[in-house]
Amino acid sequence: MENISNIDRIQMGQLIRFKAHMLDVATKTINIDIPARESDLEDLEQLLKEWDNRDYPEGPDIIWARQRIRSFSAIKHEDKKAIFIPPSGGSANISQDVFSVIKNRRTVRYWKKKSVPRDIIRRLIEAATYAPTAFNRMEWRFYVAETPPESMETGDASNPSMFAKAPVRIFVAADERLFFEKYSGSLDTGFALQNLILAAHALGLGTCLIYQGEFVDPELMEKYYNIPSYMKVYCAVTLGYPDEDPETPARMKVEEVTEFLGEVPNPDF
Repeated sequence: MENISNIDRIQMGQLIRFKAHMLDVATKTINIDIPARESDLEDLEQLLKEWDNRDYPEGPDIIWARQRIRSFSAIKHEDKKAIFIPPSGGSANISQDVFSVIKNRRTVRYWKKKSVPRDIIRRLIEAATYAPTAFNRMEWRFYVAETPPESMETGDASNPSMFAKAPVRIFVAADERLFFEKYSGSLDTGFALQNLILAAHALGLGTCLIYQGEFVDPELMEKYYNIPSYMKVYCAVTLGYPDEDPETPARMKVEEVTEFLGEVPNPDF
């Protein structure tokens, strides 16, 4: 890893959570390349050492990162397959209260081999369309691919496996041909995605967002999914009825991510 002495606390925290996430996914994926992930382990250990040297506070997210080191190291040293199959059972204590939905939503990577009714999918997309958009453009489109139960695979937590086994895949795209703002498409898509996954949780569904929109080949999306090449696919939502009740990575404290500015003059935009 390159010299980290010049990065600030915010960047370091982001790197720690990113590296810890890579190790976390590695413990849930069949036939993961352990040597490749060892570089993430070394990076994370280096970052945490620097974190300690700077006497930064030990928040819940940092504790979670340290736990991921122990989990990954156990798999590596015991020569086990890097796979964790969660116990069956859906998420409990679903609430319609918005704050409860936000706090209790989990990323789900294992689903029951059960179809999701079309009317439920329509409700999710309807919720997404209530998200704000720049200049009320509503430029997003939702492309839904469904897998019948008899074709659903078991798989693991890797992206290709989740695409293969998910009962529903929703590709969320934006038509940016008329855009003059650089980031509006990505922001508008993100707002819609958040509505969609929160609505899914409220209805007893589990979702996992698959990003990497910058790597999507528009020609392939048009060939296989009939998505026009001018539509920018930002994300795919894999979803279904949960077959796991996953632990939530600890969140940072509000005080760590908030700075109250008080009374300050507004800039002249």
